[in-house]
Amino acid sequence: MVCSLVFFGVSFGAGDLSGHIHRDYIITSLFDIPAAILAIYLCNKIGRKKTTIIPIFIAGISCIAVSLIPKKSGSKPSELVGLRVFFGVLGRFCITLSHDSIYIWSTEMYPTCVRGAAMGYLQIFAHIGSSLAPWVAKWLVAFHVVLPFSIMGGLAVISAILLLRLPETANKETLETLADQFEMKGSHVKEVDLKEEKENVNEIKDLTA
Repeated sequence: MVCSLVFFGVSFGAGDLSGHIHRDYIITSLFDIPAAILAIYLCNKIGRKKTTIIPIFIAGISCIAVSLIPKKSGSKPSELVGLRVFFGVLGRFCITLSHDSIYIWSTEMYPTCVRGAAMGYLQIFAHIGSSLAPWVAKWLVAFHVVLPFSIMGGLAVISAILLLRLPETANKETLETLADQFEMKGSHVKEVDLKEEKENVNEIKDLTA
């Protein structure tokens, strides 16, 4: 949800970076292709977890930096407006990188028995985030110019911290049952349920054999 919110939010807020909406939108969008290519490389090189967490954290810091740098100094453009555009572009590049890699990570994280339903829920929350993006990027400006990018940046940083709790999935076999997932996390809360599930899985294997 946060990835989609920041991804589309930075796009909608491109016109507020320096005031040149068309130029800034084109500049921020040009980095989508190299970010997608880099996501593929980094997911295989350093893993899905780092490829998702590090960029979303940098994107959060960049959005916060944009919110703190003034666009105007009085009635004239601020001398730091170029720096504001730089952090906006960096934020868009990093959130695109994270947005592309988080789907791979999420797909591999869920067991096969619930993967379809889980990805459906992920899509729902992703669409909620993208639906909120224009309201955050444009509507909150009416209250204060700092709010849009500061809220997006703050949520991105919080998400990066929470994602640290999740496991790496690169170069590991995908989980097949919920029992596998509980065992991976070292949970002993549902020992009876897990035993029953294993028996059901074994029965299914015998029938298919």
